[in-house]
Amino acid sequence: MTSIPLLRGVALATLLSSLTACGGQDEAPTPPEPPAVEAPVDADEDSGAHEEHEDDDHAEHDDHDDEHDDHDEHDEDHHAGGEAHEHGVAEAALVLQDDVLTLSIDTPLSSFGVREAAPETEAQQAEVDALRDALVSPDTVFSVNAEAGCGLTESDVAFRHSGDHGSATLTYTFQCDAPGALDEIGFNLFSAYPGFEEIEAVILNGTAQSVGHITEQVPMVAWPRGE
Repeated sequence: MTSIPLLRGVALATLLSSLTACGGQDEAPTPPEPPAVEAPVDADEDSGAHEEHEDDDHAEHDDHDDEHDDHDEHDEDHHAGGEAHEHGVAEAALVLQDDVLTLSIDTPLSSFGVREAAPETEAQQAEVDALRDALVSPDTVFSVNAEAGCGLTESDVAFRHSGDHGSATLTYTFQCDAPGALDEIGFNLFSAYPGFEEIEAVILNGTAQSVGHITEQVPMVAWPRGE
């Protein structure tokens, strides 16, 4: 027969064992991880990065200035006073209104073999004056078929200078006895001044109009028939 103290001892041991097992299942909470701390930025390193950024900005600005300068030089080479400027090339307008024929041409001065900048010496001025005198007569510039009976009534020779560029505008006005007989306009500039290469012309005759590309090989344009 088992004694009472022995039973009590077994029961106490069983209870202690059960309490120990329950205590092992309750785990302590995991402490939170400390926040990450960024390493301090070295002052010299930050200053160097800032200077590098400024250098890049300055380089980009300099490149923009260079492009702007190139654009200005390009405009200066091709424009004088806002006009198209291409050596050896001229633009002409040929207009007949009733019995009045107006012929005009615009071209760089170099097409006539003279310097484009304004004269600085007496010799240069004499050269320009001689050219102006030669161009007062339309014979070295245009020719009109004789059947139209066109006689010169007015001529205007204008030279303009802008820096190193210079241009000439020549305008001749004719009174025609038989405007209906007008057949063609010839350009004598190619034989008189070898600096000319091509002339782009616009021709207007009443409601009729046309364009012409004149070269030394074909130095004339046919006159369009108006209504």
